[in-house]
Amino acid sequence: MRGMFGRRAARSLIGVLALAGAASAFSVPHLFWPKHDIQPSTLNDSACEHKVLVAARTSAFKDSVIAGLKARFAGRPVFIRFVGLKQVRYESAAAYDAVVLINTCMSWDPDRQVLWFLRHNRDAHQRIIVLTTSGSGRWEPRKRGRVYDAVSAASEPDYLQRTVDALVTKVEALTGLAGQPPGQEPAEAGGGQAE
Repeated sequence: MRGMFGRRAARSLIGVLALAGAASAFSVPHLFWPKHDIQPSTLNDSACEHKVLVAARTSAFKDSVIAGLKARFAGRPVFIRFVGLKQVRYESAAAYDAVVLINTCMSWDPDRQVLWFLRHNRDAHQRIIVLTTSGSGRWEPRKRGRVYDAVSAASEPDYLQRTVDALVTKVEALTGLAGQPPGQEPAEAGGGQAE
């Protein structure tokens, strides 16, 4: 009896350990191959009516996406704060018209910081855009219950312009800048005429 209990306990323990190992394997790559955060910066005057938060890790492709966003929004009536994904924990989506989270899919999951931000800003998902890069460029978070917007891309030069265009279009829609040429101030609420 004693030997049988020992084997059964050993099998159970091995089964539990195998299950725990398999479950944790999905987040292990984020720990072994961590990406570095972008350096914080801002674009345009902080007094602008519209505010956007962009949080990202750094890579050649992601840095080019951020440079594209900066070029397209320079001089427009929108303040943009750029921070690393680690710093996004200290931000609230409710303080911004749009939030863009730029990350990499690893083990079929977005970055842990992105998941944390989404969990803690559930009531502001309609203003969140998640760009996830993956090998194929086709991976997106599961749609079940997803309210936030998702964009996917491969980290290749062919995807750069369309990725920047997609993000700009989505940010413009959330900030009310859609259809407004760069450098043009939005019309006043009273029809745009001076008194």
